[in-house]
Amino acid sequence: MLKGVHLTLMIGPLVPLPVPQAVLDALTSVTVTTDDSGKSGFQLSFTLSNRSPLHTLFLLTGGSPLPILRVIIVVTLNGTPNVLMDGSVTNHQIAPGADAGHSTLTLTGEDLTVLMDKIDFSGFPYPAVPAEGRVALLLLKYAFLGIVPLIIPSVLVDVVIPTNQIPRHKGTDLKYIKHLAQRVGSVVWTADNRTLFYSVEDEETKRQFQVFRHVVGRPQDEDVLVYEEADERFNVGIGRTRDKKYMVLESASHTTGEEQFLPADQPEGPWTLIEPRRENIEYSADHRDGLWYIRVNDTARTFRIVTTPVDNPGRAHWRELMAHRDDVMLEDLELFQSFAVLEERFDGLPHLRILNFDAQGSFAGPSPQIAFPEPTYSAHPHVNREFVTGTFRYGYTSLVSPTSNRRNQ
Repeated sequence: MLKGVHLTLMIGPLVPLPVPQAVLDALTSVTVTTDDSGKSGFQLSFTLSNRSPLHTLFLLTGGSPLPILRVIIVVTLNGTPNVLMDGSVTNHQIAPGADAGHSTLTLTGEDLTVLMDKIDFSGFPYPAVPAEGRVALLLLKYAFLGIVPLIIPSVLVDVVIPTNQIPRHKGTDLKYIKHLAQRVGSVVWTADNRTLFYSVEDEETKRQFQVFRHVVGRPQDEDVLVYEEADERFNVGIGRTRDKKYMVLESASHTTGEEQFLPADQPEGPWTLIEPRRENIEYSADHRDGLWYIRVNDTARTFRIVTTPVDNPGRAHWRELMAHRDDVMLEDLELFQSFAVLEERFDGLPHLRILNFDAQGSFAGPSPQIAFPEPTYSAHPHVNREFVTGTFRYGYTSLVSPTSNRRNQ
């Protein structure tokens, strides 16, 4: 064990308990995979004596996973505990060990949402219950697991009159909650971890048209409307730059857009417009070291890249970093502290190109493309939350390669 690092492993049905030291001594590897957009998972490997009682436990299950075998993995670093995983075992495998007296036990599992995806409750009625109430009722079933819901109701709660329609459950609890969540727009936290911004849907046009500011612990009727989009062609959304320094509010149609920003540590401050909307001009911005890096199609439909200082973000101060290319569509720009990744498309295929920065924030040195093994394929950036990193994660698939998540370092 590393100095200053302590591993705590808890296993048990429903309420897990710390495992004895003998089990920790048998632990040979721990793998935890986290995913912001999907399920997270874990894998534990043990080297056990063939006389271990764990073999008897899994033998009684007939080779099937236990109904609920909960696992909590905690790492304490310099006295501060961090829960890496709270999940349930979904599979176990026993294989021969290095010698005749031992075997290898591998436990594989997913986070607790796997327990919400087991039973299909399709058809269960919710008369006069708004979506927020339905989610609260569903999550109440999992309170014994320690799942505490944080539900922020819509400003305009939609209660369907039972004589007109009775909403009914569709699929498992997890699938139905995700179905309801698709109607919700952006939800983004600020730097104080107490304030968040969220967008709401226009019940008539079914577009995101308002952005509110909410402070945790205050009544929702005190939420502040910070922006409303009057043009019915436009949807609004709110996000945060990868370096976490700014909130970005976007208002965009299919062909036109504009963005404004706010320091993430000043949630009640004024918003600053980067560039007013112009018909048929789209742009998107991300921040790095005091500069906005903007992907914009003002000179050609294939897009170019410009930079501009935070203090003077308007078009008059734009400096071209990469000109447009008629035969290459610049589909996206992924920005990190020491490098950027361009998502390009030419010859009918996507390409991912890596660019390094110099001291002035310009692209410098070689710009290699990530190599792919097949001539025909699909590739795209995956979830990359960390700004200061040397790793880029991307998704890849082809006619002969199943979908996989890969990384380039």
